[in-house]
Amino acid sequence: MLHSLDESILKNLDEKSVLSLNGSRVTDALLTLVPNIPNFRLALRAIKLWAKRAFTAAATASTSRTITD
Repeated sequence: MLHSLDESILKNLDEKSVLSLNGSRVTDALLTLVPNIPNFRLALRAIKLWAKRAFTAAATASTSRTITD
């Protein structure tokens, strides 16, 4: 099995292919640093949900201010 952090898989690839693998490679590298992956994934989901709701609320608030001003 190939591991995305193995540099040897990049040897014969063109630049576009190497760049397309970067996201997966960075994710794998970060997950090696996380002591509890299930907790990390749960926290990440919560943060994404919070950010999405905060952005939606901020966008709604700025739109209603523009309409009423």
